[in-house]
Amino acid sequence: MEHRAPLLVPRRQKKARQQMQERQNAMTPGTRVMTQFGVFGTIVSIDREANRAVIEVAPKTEITVHLGAVTTVLDDNGQVPGTPEAARAAAAQGES
Repeated sequence: MEHRAPLLVPRRQKKARQQMQERQNAMTPGTRVMTQFGVFGTIVSIDREANRAVIEVAPKTEITVHLGAVTTVLDDNGQVPGTPEAARAAAAQGES
């Protein structure tokens, strides 16, 4: 007998798509982000119709990526939210 979970996978995919859409809607020029490839930078411009974002990765160095590649909006300390590094940075900032 074959066991299936017919509703779990589509729900997870729908939730993941919804979360991605919310993150992308929150992005504006000046937002610090990370791409799915681990590239960190700051949003310079977004063309939602063309699904492209221009990201400054170093002073005067910009790359253009597909919006779908921008997967993480960084916290105020430039860290990936929910990671140990983010917790340490937040604690260190609170001590200052």
